[in-house]
Amino acid sequence: MARQTGTYPVELGFLPDAFATPDVDHPGLLRAGERASAPYGDESVEFHECPATDCDQDGDIGTDLLGAGFDTVDLTPGHYSSINTRSVSTQAQEQKQTFASQGKTGFDSWIDSVYTQQSSKLYTGTHNLGIAYGAIIENVITGSAADTVTDNKVDNNIKTGAGNDLIYLGAGGYDTIDGGTGTDSVSLALTKSQVTYTSEAGGLIRLVGTTFAADLYNVEKLVFTDQTVTLA
Repeated sequence: MARQTGTYPVELGFLPDAFATPDVDHPGLLRAGERASAPYGDESVEFHECPATDCDQDGDIGTDLLGAGFDTVDLTPGHYSSINTRSVSTQAQEQKQTFASQGKTGFDSWIDSVYTQQSSKLYTGTHNLGIAYGAIIENVITGSAADTVTDNKVDNNIKTGAGNDLIYLGAGGYDTIDGGTGTDSVSLALTKSQVTYTSEAGGLIRLVGTTFAADLYNVEKLVFTDQTVTLA
């Protein structure tokens, strides 16, 4: 099988599990490739960028690389997420840098004008990852940016790393949340009186609602519909 050249992105979560193979190096994950997808079991959403020496056209991969590129993640089946988005202003700045590297000066205002005029036609990467109806994804690891994650009805393990992250809970299941560094918030479509939360050993905040529960680590705020609580 011919090897790909360069690197290419691979997302998990699109196709039935018949197109994917188990990853012997990481039990519970899949080998990622052009056609690979998360099956309906205990899998993780990951963004892979695989070197040419590891990726075949048949979808196999040698070493898994976790990309830190999520901006918004919605684990609800049939919903879209956004990874590695590039705003119009970011694209304009990159074009300015390209011109500067080529010795072309005096084009900054013109570039800003063109990108502003064409902003509605430029692709920023929004909604570039979809989770299929019927597919259940349990686990998410995001990167160092300010990420937004929405849980689903099963037990989720969500780690948002650095950044001021926002996690929406309440769909169901018993979730484990690690907000990492930064000022992280858990948002609930409930009033404070509809939820019980307690401080446990090891910095754990245990959150219990009528249809869900969650263990929270490194979360600084609870956002209810009627008030926001800052955690000690």
